[in-house]
Amino acid sequence: MTKIDTARPFLNQMELCYVPPGPFWMGSGPDDKTAAASEHPQHLRELTAGYWVSRFAVSASQFRAVGSTDTYQRRSSRPIVEIDWFEAILYCEALTRRWHKELVLPDDWVVRLPTEIEWEKAARGGLQIPTAPVVAMIKDVPHMSLEAIGLKDNPHPKRRYPWGDQPSAQQRRYHEADGAALATLFMGGATPYGCEDMAGNIWEWCLNKAQPNYENYLTEVTLTGEEARVVRGGAFDRMQRFARCSFRYWHDPRFRFEMMGFRVVVVRALTDEHPPIPVNN
Repeated sequence: MTKIDTARPFLNQMELCYVPPGPFWMGSGPDDKTAAASEHPQHLRELTAGYWVSRFAVSASQFRAVGSTDTYQRRSSRPIVEIDWFEAILYCEALTRRWHKELVLPDDWVVRLPTEIEWEKAARGGLQIPTAPVVAMIKDVPHMSLEAIGLKDNPHPKRRYPWGDQPSAQQRRYHEADGAALATLFMGGATPYGCEDMAGNIWEWCLNKAQPNYENYLTEVTLTGEEARVVRGGAFDRMQRFARCSFRYWHDPRFRFEMMGFRVVVVRALTDEHPPIPVNN
């Protein structure tokens, strides 16, 4: 594992990973004795449109380029933290407007938080995954030709961690790992799509309101209301089971603390699975 503090690109060089359409296993099965009731039942979830998710969580420098923050940051390449859900939403809206104005994104593309479904698929992988991760800078994303992407069967379609079925202190940081430190950038635990730091680094906000489990699960997303919102990913000070792909947690949307950040999705598809959250111009 190599720590790389300079690898997190600046705003207009933000890297994104493509997640193709198709089914994936969501939640935890009965064989996972560390699973919470909120992760049941495990089920196949179909996504009919692909999407792009940022390779890393949004960094402090990327956040400051669009918004501002008084939160404590030791290094600008580290993930922005102490951000509440509403601040993350405002950031996505502001970045969408900026990239429209700069012609980085066409007008029918938006930047937003991932849904809980999108987050888990990006972490675990679908039944089929790319033969090699498709990673591109934001300026290239709207122009990528994706029809010829090679796919292969996912060797671990129900994987517990982004890199496989077994925990690894060498690949992620969580409470039981030796030398746990302030959230930073560590390479080596990539998801099947190339996303980094999705387990045991920081909690990441999702769009969805909290739901107790997957029975009668609602996919509709709204920006109104003060109900708790989903967070994913665990954090460097949490237990190993929190770092699993399927672990679910939620917080008051105005909650801020030093391990709470976010990553973004960039999408054009106007589908129920990938809602294009309206931008206030």
